[in-house]
Amino acid sequence: MKYINLEDIKNIRKNDCCEFIDYPLDDKDIDGALIRINGRYPEEGKAKNTVCKELVYIADGNGKLYINDQIIDLKKDMVVLIDKNEEYVWEGNDLKLFVTCDPNWYIEQHEEIK
Repeated sequence: MKYINLEDIKNIRKNDCCEFIDYPLDDKDIDGALIRINGRYPEEGKAKNTVCKELVYIADGNGKLYINDQIIDLKKDMVVLIDKNEEYVWEGNDLKLFVTCDPNWYIEQHEEIK
């Protein structure tokens, strides 16, 4: 068993529209992060993961996910699975997501496509 408390988190990343709180479980197969979105991510173009799948739980707020020529209206308590190499855009208004990735997410496999 592994666990981590919010007060032990040291890796909090922010940009103009997002806050990312990574929960480092030191596990190569799975991870977790709390992401808050106010605006659009990425700010331009689309994003994709070339290795990781993302299982996303909509914890609060509302927004839209643009993926595979679809627009999905997001609301609390929904779950979305994004497969590797799927290009996507998040738009949110105080949108709070809990995201777990398989394998563990790492920046080198994440791309923003302009």
